[in-house]
Amino acid sequence: MPASLLLCASQQKNVVPYQFKLTNVKVYSIEEALYHAYSYWKESLDDVSSRPFADWVSNALGLPRVAKKISGADSADGLSARLINFLSVIDYFDEDELGELHAQLVEWENRLEWERLKDRGDQLNGAGQPAKAYPFYLRALAHDENARLLNNAGVCLMKLCKYREAAAYLERAHTARPDDAQITKNFIEALIYGRDFGRAKELLTEIEATGGAGDLSYLYGELCYEEGDIRGAAEHYQKATASGDDVFYIYRLTEIYVKLRYFDRAIETMNAAPVKDRFFLIKQAEIYAACGNVPAAIKCVEKALVTDKGGAKLWMTLAQLYRLNYDNTRAEMSIRMALDIEPDNEEALLESARIKKLSGKTREYQQILRSILQNFKKSYREIDREKII
Repeated sequence: MPASLLLCASQQKNVVPYQFKLTNVKVYSIEEALYHAYSYWKESLDDVSSRPFADWVSNALGLPRVAKKISGADSADGLSARLINFLSVIDYFDEDELGELHAQLVEWENRLEWERLKDRGDQLNGAGQPAKAYPFYLRALAHDENARLLNNAGVCLMKLCKYREAAAYLERAHTARPDDAQITKNFIEALIYGRDFGRAKELLTEIEATGGAGDLSYLYGELCYEEGDIRGAAEHYQKATASGDDVFYIYRLTEIYVKLRYFDRAIETMNAAPVKDRFFLIKQAEIYAACGNVPAAIKCVEKALVTDKGGAKLWMTLAQLYRLNYDNTRAEMSIRMALDIEPDNEEALLESARIKKLSGKTREYQQILRSILQNFKKSYREIDREKII
């Protein structure tokens, strides 16, 4: 019996992708979108029920009827029903596949409400979107206040540079779990960054007296740094580096050496890192750039791109370095790569504007600045609308 062919829903060639926000995966067909949503359903929930996704299906793929079905799927009661309805808009998955996923969805729905909200918050927080994650933690805390939730909400706020609010959450988490070393360290860190140095010192002294929370050299280093004692910070970071195998301590010590303009020490310390991965190359590039050796910094970023060609941040860093090296042609090529990956990245757009200006392309420079301003106004209106709702 000959194998049966499964025809694509759209018979026209499509060059306009849809990019899923949390995974950054680009898809060019409804079949690819369905497979992505099936495989990464937690990360895809917001996308597949959004208007931009339905518009892409209707306009880019030329499937207005399917787009209408997708809009209708979102009206079903319950997460599992909505997602299964979405995955059924065309005959792509068989009953067994949908049944297996439905069982997972029902199990997830039946979990305590706060756990599901925490999961969503953790997903967004882990994807580098703390502003979107925080409301989920707030909603979860309305159902159940526990140390895990309080800690994650505090860490989320620290990423948003709201250190005093973070400290308030972390203090409650510390009170609930005083023996949890990580929560304690997070609390002290929030106090330091919130410039409550007196309370941070008191807590550090209390913990040292009880022998809890392990080595505290790093936190003492952060305290000295925030108080303006850079050399004192360096001494504590040296102790932290010697007592632990956390490569983050090494990176922090190199940053301090750069601040002190001890570039040789910074390079020597970096070379002691046990793993020479992409992050190592990026930090090494930062040191070379700080001491004015831009060509060496460029080589480091180029090596990092060998293993991470899809990173917009790396391409943007390379563009900045090329610009500093007066190589506007390569700078333009690099920033174009960054914007292909993240078209709405404001940092990348600003870097593109700088390059255009240096290249004498005044009109394009002004157009980019206007585009950034329009995006800012649009985002502000959306935030304002959310507050009203």
